[in-house]
Amino acid sequence: MKIVAINGSPRKNGNTARCLEAVHTRLLDERRDPAEVFSLRTGDETRHVPLADILFFETAPKAHHVYLHTADSRLDFVGSLNELERELCGRFVRVHRGYLAAWDKIEAVDWKGNQVRVGGRTCLLSRAGKAELKQKRGGSL
Repeated sequence: MKIVAINGSPRKNGNTARCLEAVHTRLLDERRDPAEVFSLRTGDETRHVPLADILFFETAPKAHHVYLHTADSRLDFVGSLNELERELCGRFVRVHRGYLAAWDKIEAVDWKGNQVRVGGRTCLLSRAGKAELKQKRGGSL
């Protein structure tokens, strides 16, 4: 589609005006910041999961695969926790080599049992993960 501007504003013919109104309405409806959504490919489709819904990421038994856990689902996609950790730094903390947990979803830490409870589910906690949690928590856990 080609939009022609006259005196700094788009020409208001039928199709152009309707198209611009549709785009404007959709943009207003989708006020979500793209940085607040995690996009992943599962098979032939691309899924967009709000970061606020993600509990944790877990390495999958299949090589180069990661599970994304939410309160009511688990999605499998190709990726690595190292890449996710770099991409999502600040919001997620590496609690174990196999787990990347949402910082704001950590409910409890069992320091002696080496476990973290995230959204009612249990993740393993490594020595390095303990050190990172202790450094990051600043007394909040």
